Amino acid sequence: MEIEIKEDKQGIGMTKRSKKRFEAQQMVVLLNSLAHNLLVWSRRWLSGATPKLREYGFLRLVRDAFQVSGFVELDARGKVIKIVLNQKAAWAKRCIGALKALLKPERVPVKRS
Repeated sequence: MEIEIKEDKQGIGMTKRSKKRFEAQQMVVLLNSLAHNLLVWSRRWLSGATPKLREYGFLRLVRDAFQVSGFVELDARGKVIKIVLNQKAAWAKRCIGALKALLKPERVPVKRS
């Protein structure tokens, strides 16, 4: 349990961020909670097509899987048209299947280039 908490703090980057005002401290806590939940949900979503991601802690997930470079193409209304991942990134090959499966209902193509 202690290791998970430490990994969570390192993955999100929440080390000593105390604020002087109570409201600011509340906001930091809420943002950290949101970041934690997004990591949990995204790991669950992506691990369906890439089961190895289930084993990864937050630090490794953020450091390795979420550092794939690329770009997102948007239309005039801000809707995602396609996602292109850098083919030279080691994790692009592993994540592309998971992203395709996740975004298939939205009809968003995911490619490597």
